[in-house]
Amino acid sequence: MSDVAAPVDPVKQALARADQLEDAIPVAPTTPPPSEISAEDANALVLEIGMVTRGIESTMRAVEFWRDCQQKRIDKLMAWYGPALLALAKAKIGEKKPRRLALPFGTLSLRKDPDRLVAIDSPEAERAFKVYDAREGHKWTRVQVSSEALTHDDLNRLVDALPEDLLTKLRWKNEAKKKELIELWKTTGEIAPGFEVVFGDDKLKLDVTTQGDAGE
Repeated sequence: MSDVAAPVDPVKQALARADQLEDAIPVAPTTPPPSEISAEDANALVLEIGMVTRGIESTMRAVEFWRDCQQKRIDKLMAWYGPALLALAKAKIGEKKPRRLALPFGTLSLRKDPDRLVAIDSPEAERAFKVYDAREGHKWTRVQVSSEALTHDDLNRLVDALPEDLLTKLRWKNEAKKKELIELWKTTGEIAPGFEVVFGDDKLKLDVTTQGDAGE
C-alpha cells in the first residue's frame, strides 16, 4: 500500500512563507520595496503581522496584571508594617545626618515633607484674612478677571471704556469658529481664506480570522 501524504497545514504554510518574506528584506536596501504582491503573500503577511500584534497585546496584558499584583503586595506589606518600620527608623536615626539606617539587605531613609502654608477652610478664617489684607492695602491678593464670551462689539466697547494703562494689561485673541467653517465647506464647497482641506490618507487595517493553532 502506498504512503498517503500528510495534509498540508495552511496556517503553517502561510507562516513559513511570511518568514521567507521577512528574511528577503535586505539589511541595507539598495532597491525600492516591491510595488506589487500576490494574494497568497498578502495572506501570509496579514496572518504573521496579526499574530505578532496579538502576542504583543497578550504579553502587555500579562505584564500589566503582574505589575498590579506586585503593587498590591507592596501596598499590603506597607499598610501593615509601615508604621513599625517608620518607628524603627526614627528611633535608630534620631538627629543623625544623613537620615538613613543601613540594614544588611537595604536602607531605611527619612525625608521630611516640605512645609506648606494652607488656607483654613472656614468663614471666620476667610473674613479674618480679608480684614488683614484690606488693612495691608490689599498687598496679599490679586484680581483675576474672567467673563463670558464677548462679541466684537462687546470687546470694542470694553476697549473704548478702558484707560490706556489698563488696556495694555489685557490679553485676548480671535478664535475661528471651526465647526461653522467646516459646515460651510461641506454644504457649499467654499473654503475660507487662510484654510485648506487636507484629505486623509487610507490606513491599512489587519483582521485575523484564525488563531493559527495547527490542530484546528
